[in-house]
Amino acid sequence: MDHSKAQGHHGHARKLAREAGDVAGEAAACLNLANTLIKQGEKEEGLDAMGQALELRRRQVADAGAALAGAEATRVRVHKEAVSGNGSGEGSPSADSADGGSSGAGVNGGWATAPEERERLAFSAAADARRTLAEARRAEAAALANVGSATCALDGREVEAVSHFTAALALLRDKAIDLTVGVWMFMEPRNRNRELR
Repeated sequence: MDHSKAQGHHGHARKLAREAGDVAGEAAACLNLANTLIKQGEKEEGLDAMGQALELRRRQVADAGAALAGAEATRVRVHKEAVSGNGSGEGSPSADSADGGSSGAGVNGGWATAPEERERLAFSAAADARRTLAEARRAEAAALANVGSATCALDGREVEAVSHFTAALALLRDKAIDLTVGVWMFMEPRNRNRELR
């Protein structure tokens, strides 16, 4: 395998993702670059690239959290309007975008006419935003575990590696994300390898 060619492709993919504003794509390209660097024996550089992927995943979590806050605010506002009878729907933006504006989708080209429909759209948008945030948190935990693996490959840094794995597990447990088993399975071969040394 031509690792230097693969490294160039991963760098180009990262650049394209960054230009497109695709944080998840950029993080994936960083991870691929990191794996290629590690296979080339450039473990420190690979660890740095994994650290960059982790920071991108954290940015993804922050962005998803902000989107959820906006979607929840819209959901609450639309619910209050529906309950109070103020949400006639005439000229009211649909709740299918996090900021309550029309995104062009939904009922009547983005304008909901019935308060019940607007409320349903707002609830749906908030649920989608919650799922997006959960996915971003899972990706952050996986990135932490990847940093732990890369750190474990470096001599004398096992304690640091364990701290990354522990942080990944804490994130999964704290956010009620059911990937704890996946991280434990990911850690198991590393624990066995350390016992064999």
